[in-house]
Amino acid sequence: MIKFSFDKRTVKARVKTNSHEEILRQLATMLYQAGYVAESFIDAIISREAIFPTGLPTEGYGVAIPHTDPHHVKEAMIAIATLEKPVNFKIMGNPDEEIEVTIVFMLAMRDSSSQLQLLSNLMSVIQDIGLLKRIYASESEEELLAILNDAIDL
Repeated sequence: MIKFSFDKRTVKARVKTNSHEEILRQLATMLYQAGYVAESFIDAIISREAIFPTGLPTEGYGVAIPHTDPHHVKEAMIAIATLEKPVNFKIMGNPDEEIEVTIVFMLAMRDSSSQLQLLSNLMSVIQDIGLLKRIYASESEEELLAILNDAIDL
């Protein structure tokens, strides 16, 4: 199992955004500026989302888990944002339908096997409605980071 620590430079609470592409670009840029991904990651994540949507309907909170090919990644990290107002993402496995997303977990993984393990572990987080509620209710990056590092062992 991967021992994971979140980076405060890739965590944003209460983001104001108008579209899924805008939040994808913001999170990917944060990962790039923090040195975790190549500049190519930004366009790659947006392109992949258009082909393989990542919106997940969960009870009370729509979640998206965008990710792209490992060759764009320098070092593993997750960027996370809670959104002030939901934005529409197409649903994973059902691109004809959309879901309102309020929490985005953007994955930057170095290899496919760790990406699969991380996705599996992240699914248990996404299914914990109480934890999602705490994450979404965070008013600051510091509060969000504390919840993530305390409650999530990826």
